[in-house]
Amino acid sequence: MRLYMIHIPCQSHRGCTYHKHWQPPSSNGAPDENRTSINTTPARLTQDGTISSNEIPRPKEGSLACSKPAAIQHLPAELLLSILVYLPPLDKTSLALTCRALAFILGSHVSEVASKAKGASWRQHDEFLDLLQRDLDDEKYWRCRDCLTFHLRSRPPPEQKPKPLLAQRLSLRGFFNCGKSPEEADLRLGILGDPLYVLRFNLIRAVMDRHFLGAPHGVCLNSMKCSGTRVFPVFGISNMVLRYDVTPKIVLDRLLLRATYTFSPQRTMYVQNMRVHEISVNGFLDTISFMFCGHQHVRNMTQVHDLKDRTLRCSYCPTQHILTMPTHDTVCFRVYQNLGSGRSPLDARWKHFVQPWGKGTKQYPWGGEDVMEAFERILCSTREEFERQLQKSDGLGNWYDPALKRRTYKTLPKSVARAL
Repeated sequence: MRLYMIHIPCQSHRGCTYHKHWQPPSSNGAPDENRTSINTTPARLTQDGTISSNEIPRPKEGSLACSKPAAIQHLPAELLLSILVYLPPLDKTSLALTCRALAFILGSHVSEVASKAKGASWRQHDEFLDLLQRDLDDEKYWRCRDCLTFHLRSRPPPEQKPKPLLAQRLSLRGFFNCGKSPEEADLRLGILGDPLYVLRFNLIRAVMDRHFLGAPHGVCLNSMKCSGTRVFPVFGISNMVLRYDVTPKIVLDRLLLRATYTFSPQRTMYVQNMRVHEISVNGFLDTISFMFCGHQHVRNMTQVHDLKDRTLRCSYCPTQHILTMPTHDTVCFRVYQNLGSGRSPLDARWKHFVQPWGKGTKQYPWGGEDVMEAFERILCSTREEFERQLQKSDGLGNWYDPALKRRTYKTLPKSVARAL
């Protein structure tokens, strides 16, 4: 089964607490430093729509290749350079792009020769790579796992730079997933045009594959974690600091997400005997386009004190948030989201997240669902575990579960679990 690519949602993984070790192996020719990806195998579905439990072969952790390298990689450097003489400039560059070993042997000057010859395009590169792949049987025999991850084969065609007003409109359409299918659409959290967190359904499905099928399948839940700091220069003597933390949790076979955003001012300079103007957090939030989901805008929450400690819900997707003020000049938002079971991009919850924002946007049927209570109070990742605790617990928290190696909580939130 063919591997498919999953992008890490953290958009600043080089400075992220959880993603610092997921860096490109080389700074030369590496992709955008704010993007990285992992490969996984999709779960096999049977005819009735259930997940097959067949074992899917996975590469061992720590291995640099899925299989042995091709014979062309074992050729001496002298012979490879002799072959290079008979190739056109563009084909030389394409051959160097196949893997890091060949790029190191052939050198970086081949790309300079191709650029001087002009006429180079990613489509021509792909044609040569496809031809080479046909001659060498399958790509897994000559491209290592790192190459598959960091040497992307497809590139969008060059587009003309639109006018400023049109560019802003296209940015809004991209943020609100206009014209995208549920599987292609994504959930963007943070600043409009420069999000902190971009979540796609492929990662949700891979995480839940690991949950339902076990360790050989999917990816780890920690791949969705993210934390970091972003500084916004406000004036010459002060900054506004945003600290964010994104934590996933599986509750009753549902994937929940908690994002915490803390805004606080930071003085960078102190001037004696001079009164300086300092912007408040409330005033700063009015100047930025910060989104909790595709529908809720922080600019609508200007009355900070009126909304303090109140749990609010989005009318169009399963998103809840609460605002707190740890200090008089610090504002903290905690956002809770129910991403569903991750079995299909047509899941009702995911479709509400990525539905285009506009006149025909459908409202979300909340009912008695409380995402925040479920995330904070329910400790069971599966329904079976919750039902087992419900049967054996005496309601006072005195029963010790040997399988979980901990005591059950004092009261089991049956109503919260039933609504979730």
